[in-house]
Amino acid sequence: TTVFAYGNGLSKAALKDGIEDLLFDGKIDFREDPGEYNVGRTNDTGVWESVCDELVQKPEFEDCGLVFGRQGIRVDNQFFDSGFITPQPLNVEEIKGESGNWANVSLDYPEALSSGPPINDERIIRFYGDGIWDGELGDRHSKDIIYGEWPANGGIATANRAIILPSKLASQAGVEVNETIDEITFSYVTDVQPFNEKMTGCKLENIEYGPEDNGHKYCRQNMTVTNLTIVGIYQEKGAGNPTILFDPIIVHANLLNSSQKTTLMEYDHGYLGFALDRDKLPSQTADLAVEYLDNLY
Repeated sequence: TTVFAYGNGLSKAALKDGIEDLLFDGKIDFREDPGEYNVGRTNDTGVWESVCDELVQKPEFEDCGLVFGRQGIRVDNQFFDSGFITPQPLNVEEIKGESGNWANVSLDYPEALSSGPPINDERIIRFYGDGIWDGELGDRHSKDIIYGEWPANGGIATANRAIILPSKLASQAGVEVNETIDEITFSYVTDVQPFNEKMTGCKLENIEYGPEDNGHKYCRQNMTVTNLTIVGIYQEKGAGNPTILFDPIIVHANLLNSSQKTTLMEYDHGYLGFALDRDKLPSQTADLAVEYLDNLY
């Protein structure tokens, strides 16, 4: 399932100039929900990421890569379907390190609720595969770096155990480039239920209620990545389009072990982020642009 980052926003004249700040033009999710007997899904990240090899052969697509982040979006109309708000990102739960003062850092992100659907109001983390670090997607990310630098490729990001921090978070913690973070604990979602429904099989301490207008509670389990070095700090853009969500901490997916990757795939947190050749996007009218995007499916 292809979900464009600007979707119906194009009908409001968000053409090329209006999407310039978006790092991704969209995400590709599995068409079916996770399940034991689903055909067409895989938990093998190599197989999943290989779809990008085919995608970038098309002239309309410039770049593509694996991302661990927000769960799959499978709705007919992403901005008006209630199912758009339940797929969750990976939330940052705790950061520890001798550098800076993480004890006083807020991991809330209330700006998200004032700028879109009530999906999530916490600081998020994304893990990028090799395809995101270089090429067009790497260039888009590197333009936002204000201290340090964006790793030139995934191999460098992995070797340096690189972490890229959003500016407000780095400022709150008082950390700088080349300082280290001992560990980051983040959470992924294994189940979702409406507020008034029972959630069986989830310990009480793992149940987290979404924003009030979200209407759902989530079973969140924790994972940890360790021994990270701050190589870059980027300028936060604030809450914008909610499809992929906003201002994440960024780490290479190779810093997850194979078991962690498989688990995140099992619970629908792995997607393919892509970049279009925006020069090919019709700019005469919004209707032409929407038609062009529809034909890419």
